[in-house]
Amino acid sequence: MPIISIVIATYNNEHSIVNTLMSIKKQTSDLWECVIIDDCSTDGTVATVKAEIAGYRRFRLFENRVGRGIDHCRNLGVDHSQGDYLVFLAPGNFLYETCIEKRSYFIKGWSKIDMLVSDTALFKDQVDHIIGSVNHSLIDTDYHDLINSLIRCCQIWTMSSVTWGKRFLLKIGNWSTQFKSFSEMELYIRALLERPKLHFIKIEDSLMKIEGRKSDVLQEVRELAMLLNIYFEVINRFSNGKTVQDIYNASFMFLIKNMLRLILSNEMELREGDKQLLFSILEKITDEDGVLQVRAILQ
Repeated sequence: MPIISIVIATYNNEHSIVNTLMSIKKQTSDLWECVIIDDCSTDGTVATVKAEIAGYRRFRLFENRVGRGIDHCRNLGVDHSQGDYLVFLAPGNFLYETCIEKRSYFIKGWSKIDMLVSDTALFKDQVDHIIGSVNHSLIDTDYHDLINSLIRCCQIWTMSSVTWGKRFLLKIGNWSTQFKSFSEMELYIRALLERPKLHFIKIEDSLMKIEGRKSDVLQEVRELAMLLNIYFEVINRFSNGKTVQDIYNASFMFLIKNMLRLILSNEMELREGDKQLLFSILEKITDEDGVLQVRAILQ
């Protein structure tokens, strides 16, 4: 029985999936399985995956009959997984050869872990072109600070650096399929609201490719409105007087200002419905002057 299930959701990743699978096959430990969910790829992804995993019993491939989205695929991967712990890996990213061996060691060493977080190296174009890292040992584990950083879109960890306790992930409801731009942020905030047994380890054991982000600002405005529900849950759970509320208000204002910069720099025009969504958010997190300032900018 594997300790760790590696879940990969694919969609048209014919060229990026091969090296990802190779990094898994090279693991020095056998305490893993890999569950791959393909979301109706229209290129050669499925054929490529089948060729790469042929003869490897630890790999299992499932194909969706209808495209449902990447987060839905990740949830399906969890459903099909057999391990007690989960790692989500995106095509084009990699695990170091000793990744599973070292993470399994720490999992066995502690009585209970909801989230185990390690370091990730960042590369551009080629794996040997390392341009930095996400270093978790420098982060305070205070839940307020972590949530505050997430709202400000700071990368406090990467998807592949987190090893999830399967029971904990299912307890908080797994990945939400409502989001696109804020999918990871939403999951991490929801997880931190439960005050998980969170452990950081000073080991760099995965690689993530840095790519240009295609931003759909209008979509982000709509998703930000949905994030308000999480925001108010933060305030209610961590009710600690006006100080806490002011901290999160400032973070949401920071996020909104960044969106406005994108809207203006790209000369986009918000639809009336999107404007009203934005104003409804602002009315809850700022004063009348703040709303008027933004309204004047968007006129």
